[in-house]
Amino acid sequence: MPIHDYLCQDCNQRFEALTTSAKADQVACPSCTSATTRRLISVIAGVGGRAGDSYGAYAGSTSSGGGGGCCGGAGGCACGH
Repeated sequence: MPIHDYLCQDCNQRFEALTTSAKADQVACPSCTSATTRRLISVIAGVGGRAGDSYGAYAGSTSSGGGGGCCGGAGGCACGH
């Protein structure tokens, strides 16, 4: 079951809900119980990708800079690796 991101249009609360795709548009706000919620577009993280890659480099690929970890083993990323 996927996790969807939502915004309540009544109380402006952002929240996540684990629900089936068939019921994704029927989720109530956990703060105010309003049914007036809107599903947001989620950001999908690539595995071992480098900045500028469309989908990220997959582990074991032959693209340049592979490796693994949060920055593909290239060094110099914002997390200190």
